[in-house]
Amino acid sequence: TVACFLDHGVLRVFRSNPYLLPNAVFSAFACMVWLLVFFFLPESLPYEARQARRAAVEAAKELKLEEDRAAMAEEGTAEADGARVKATSYFSYASLTFQLPFLTYPSSVLRAMAAYALCVGYVISTVQNIVLLYQIPVSQHGFGLSPGTLGMLQNCAAVGLLVTQLCFYPRLVQMKGYRWCIWLGLSGVLIVTLPMPLYGLLYDPNKFAVVRMVPLVLMMVTQQAAFGFCTPTTMVWINRFSEGLDRGEVNGWANSIAAL
Repeated sequence: TVACFLDHGVLRVFRSNPYLLPNAVFSAFACMVWLLVFFFLPESLPYEARQARRAAVEAAKELKLEEDRAAMAEEGTAEADGARVKATSYFSYASLTFQLPFLTYPSSVLRAMAAYALCVGYVISTVQNIVLLYQIPVSQHGFGLSPGTLGMLQNCAAVGLLVTQLCFYPRLVQMKGYRWCIWLGLSGVLIVTLPMPLYGLLYDPNKFAVVRMVPLVLMMVTQQAAFGFCTPTTMVWINRFSEGLDRGEVNGWANSIAAL
C-alpha cells in the first residue's frame, strides 16, 4: 500500500513536476534557517538600542536647527538665506543617510560592496544564460536539453564548487592572497564561457551522442568552481574594510544591493 501510494501519489507528482522536489527541499532548508535564527540567534541591535540611536539622530537635528536659527538671527538677511539653504541641505542629507546609512560608509567598503554585488549578479546571469540557451530545440540547432538534464548539469557544477571551497580556496588564499584568487576565478569563468558558440557545433545528438555533453559538463564544473574563488573573496573584503562599523548592518546592505 505504501509503495502504491508513493508510486502513484507523491512520486507521480514529482515526476510530472521536475522542479518541485528541489524547490521544496530549498524551501524546507530556508524555513529551518528562519526558525533557528528566530529562536536561537540573539538580536545584535535590540529595540532599546535602536530607539536610543533614533533619539540621538533626532537630538542632533534639533541642535543643528537651533544653531542655524541663531546664525540667521545674528548675520542678517543675506547670510541668513545662505544659512537656511545650508540647513535645508543638511536636513535632506541627514534624512537620506538615516534611511540609507551605507552612503556614509568609507569608500573602501562601498567598493567591496559593489564588487560583491557585481560578482553575485555575474553568477546568476551566467547560470540563467546557460539554462536558457541549452533548452533551445535541436531543430533550431540547439542542444534541446530537458529540465532533468539541466538539473544534472547543475549538480555537477555543485561538485566543482564544493571541491573548491573544501580543498583549493583556503590553501590558495594562504599561498597567493585574495587578489590573486579573484583574478583566477574571473579568468576561469571567462575561459570556459567565451567558447560557448563553439560548444554549439556539437549540438546534434545523432552525430555526437554523449560526446556533446562533455564540454557542457566541464564548463559547468569549471565556472562554478571559479566563482567559488570570487564571491568569498569579496565577502572577506567587506568584513575587513568594515572594521569599526556594524558588520551586521554592512553585510545586510551588501546582500540587499547584490539582490537588487
